[in-house]
Order: sequence, then C-alpha cells, then structure tokens
Amino acid sequence: MNPDKVLIERFIKEECSTLSITDNPLAENLDGKLIQAGRGEVELSFRVDHSFTQGAGAIQGGIVATMLDFGLAFAALSVVDVTQSVATASIAVNYYRPAFAGHYTVRACIDKQGRTLIFASAELFDTRGKTIAMSNSPLIVVNL
Repeated sequence: MNPDKVLIERFIKEECSTLSITDNPLAENLDGKLIQAGRGEVELSFRVDHSFTQGAGAIQGGIVATMLDFGLAFAALSVVDVTQSVATASIAVNYYRPAFAGHYTVRACIDKQGRTLIFASAELFDTRGKTIAMSNSPLIVVNL
C-alpha cells in the first residue's frame, strides 16, 4: 500500500487540521504538510530553505516542479483505491516568477479521471498569494 495514500485517507477520516508528510524523505526535507484534502483535491504546504537555491538565490526550478508534482500525486491518490497507486506520466510546468527560500502552498485537483489515467492540475502560491507556477499532468493508475 502507498504510504501517501494511507496519509491522505487518515487525514480525511480524522478531519485533521494539518499533517506532516513524514514517509517521504524529500517531502520531509521540504517540511511538507497536508493542509486540506477531499476527494479529488488537496492543499499542501512546504518550507523551502536555502539549500534548494541556486547562485542568484532563487529556488531551483526542479524543486518548484517537485512541489507541484507532490500536489498532483496527492490529488490523484485521493481518488484511487487503497490497492492502487499513481505514477506521473509526464508533467508540464509553467513558471511565472522566481521563488526564493520561504513558505509555499500547492493546491491541486483532478480535472478528469479515467480507469487507467488521471489528469490533474496544480498551482504553487507564495505567502502573498501570488502564483509562482502552474502544472498539469496525466498520472498512470498502478495496481499494487
């Protein structure tokens, strides 16, 4: 069973206010937290420190994409069966402004769900509510 799926199920069932993502080392390093979740939609928060920045002080673009990808995957995991998981098939990311060390929020939702593919979209916001980047992705439903 996918531990992230278990976390989402627990969050929804127990109606938690915030739940740290501790089963995934990268999410843990980004201080990832599940803030809100329902069927087909999630909100996550991350705190990115200076270890993820480039020479000019901006967060490396792959880390921005990673935060979005976590949102996409968690949204998809919220709708699959406990005997299933998901894998990102491809990801498109549009960057709108640079991101610097600090706190970020990802909101993601399912756009269309099929039997073998789930299409999802996500948006990354800074603490002022400005959009940093947006993404969309087809995710493959995997039977465990």
